[in-house]
Amino acid sequence: MTAPLNERTPNVTGKTVIGQLAFDLPVSHAVRREDFFASPANAPALAALSDPANRRLMLLGPHGAGKTHLAHIWAEANQGRHLDLTDLPAALPDLAPDVAIVIDNADDPGRDEASLFHLYN
Repeated sequence: MTAPLNERTPNVTGKTVIGQLAFDLPVSHAVRREDFFASPANAPALAALSDPANRRLMLLGPHGAGKTHLAHIWAEANQGRHLDLTDLPAALPDLAPDVAIVIDNADDPGRDEASLFHLYN
């Protein structure tokens, strides 16, 4: 028996919601090129990723726009590494100078600019 939609019920995260049914559906982390939905809005970014001359890119956009997905696509296409900015300081000593690297969340307000500088130089 399901609760009426106006009744408070806990969802799968344990938070209480009003008027929402929760379904226990599987979640997959799809970050490959074939998982990406191409549209006119993201076509320039997708084209830039496909150009082998682009060894350094900056992807800008609002939260949820697909920047991380595009970063994974670029890293895979260039046999590179995808790192979050918070993982960069620990990864720096082991990074080969010629490896393709994409840094996610490099625009975070509390970013480690010294690590970004050392990565670039």
